[in-house]
Amino acid sequence: MPPTNSVTRTSATLKLRPRTGTPLLLILIASALIAGCSNSAPTTVDISAATAANNYIQDPQVRDALATACFDCHSEQGNVAWNARLAPTYLFGKSAALNSLNFSKWGDYSAQKQKAEFAQISKAVADGQMPPGDYELLHPAAKLSAADKSLVLEWAAGPPTSAH
Repeated sequence: MPPTNSVTRTSATLKLRPRTGTPLLLILIASALIAGCSNSAPTTVDISAATAANNYIQDPQVRDALATACFDCHSEQGNVAWNARLAPTYLFGKSAALNSLNFSKWGDYSAQKQKAEFAQISKAVADGQMPPGDYELLHPAAKLSAADKSLVLEWAAGPPTSAH
């Protein structure tokens, strides 16, 4: 004798299958983003205009460290990598960053302003505030190594006399 409530019994035993397409698609997108963001090659930055007029960064290692870690937000030079443009601090803070410190206009700064900027740079780099964490996460090449931090801190602590 067949069960009288076969519909109920069937729906009670009906199992829902998870949609495998959606999670797989999300994994593929996340993998593509991670692969695109894991490029450790430095951003190509044209720093010649920033340094030619006033030559305030004489050490090429310091120049490279600043160009890679700072110039995307703190200068008018550079070709910002697509993944770096996704960082909230870049998306919403580029204008404020340029108003705060613009390496492209360093030669226009008074000696007093340059001195204040050197102090701010030292504090931000020593405290690990710059480059911002979200920016480093999306643009790993911008992360300052311990050696680069030392170079930048030394440069900011003892600027060349020609910067005054």
